[in-house]
Amino acid sequence: LLAVSNIVKDVLVQRGYPEDKIRIININGLHPDIAYVPYEPSEKDFIFAYLSYPDEGKGVFQLINAISIATQKNPNIKLKIPGGLEEPKVVELVDKLGIRDKVILTKRLPYEQYVKELPNILKDVDFIVVPTLVPDTWGRVVTESMLSGRPVIVTKGNGGLVEQVTDKVDGFHVNVYDLNEFAESLYKISQLDKETVRKMGLKARED
Repeated sequence: LLAVSNIVKDVLVQRGYPEDKIRIININGLHPDIAYVPYEPSEKDFIFAYLSYPDEGKGVFQLINAISIATQKNPNIKLKIPGGLEEPKVVELVDKLGIRDKVILTKRLPYEQYVKELPNILKDVDFIVVPTLVPDTWGRVVTESMLSGRPVIVTKGNGGLVEQVTDKVDGFHVNVYDLNEFAESLYKISQLDKETVRKMGLKARED
């Protein structure tokens, strides 16, 4: 049996499959190559991006709320949500919180076109955020982001995601379930200097 992460292996063992018959593979190696996106950071803003599908289980609403709190301490924080305009609840929350000037929403693109547009989307992005609230076996968006040369913030303790990202090396593991703690983590990360962010992004691609 092939498992894509340790969390999958654990589930299989719990269901009675023999552990010695299970092999964990690095599914990242099966992903099409994505070129490094040259990092052109903003001199003023610290930009996070959310690249997953904009639904509740993926944590987008928790992220928007956390960004709203974090910007009170650092007004230069911005958030990009490609495809965000396609989800009315996302637009509604951003408007309700009064942070339309902080959150950049665009239309969703077909996957092939999206991959081609990644350099334009990510060139000034400092960190990708993958704040999934439900157990995740492996995140394609994490691999895409790391290949692009961007460090990734993932949900602390969440299955395959924390197997992909090494805390404080090529990204961060943060508690996204506690809104204030999540916001504080985003604020602290936004205080990193751009050279540190660049190096973490290069390490992410290497890993």
